[in-house]
Amino acid sequence: MCTMKTGSLARLSTEMGAVLSKAPSSAFILGEAADKMGLGFQILDDVKNITTGIHGKKLGDDIVEGKKSLPIILFLNKYPEKQKQVFNIFSEAKQKGHIAPEIEEMRNILSSSGVLEEAEETGKSLLKEVKEVFNTNKINIDNFFNLIS
Repeated sequence: MCTMKTGSLARLSTEMGAVLSKAPSSAFILGEAADKMGLGFQILDDVKNITTGIHGKKLGDDIVEGKKSLPIILFLNKYPEKQKQVFNIFSEAKQKGHIAPEIEEMRNILSSSGVLEEAEETGKSLLKEVKEVFNTNKINIDNFFNLIS
């Protein structure tokens, strides 16, 4: 889903920029990197939504909305027998909203399982790959990475 949303927007912008700057041969490779950048950003955004919260959103919004973010996917892959528990937590959180104690329950479950760190590492690894591609193509994106790190 992330590559269909965040990644595709980043890819389009980057490819258009390459084409408009008369560097169409770079468009594909930079577009691929931008796709990864969008995915990495979204993964880190999802982790922050569960751990520290994000400005403008309530802590645990993704749980209330029942989003199957990477931390949830990793958790269910690691503990498939917990699928019903996660479904029940999502259902209760959706009904009760942001006051649901199930939000904190899910945050604790994810935190203690180690999947939040795993997801964060995946997001950071994707962004590191992107930075290398952009640096190889002599495009400085340090300011962007400073904003999202």
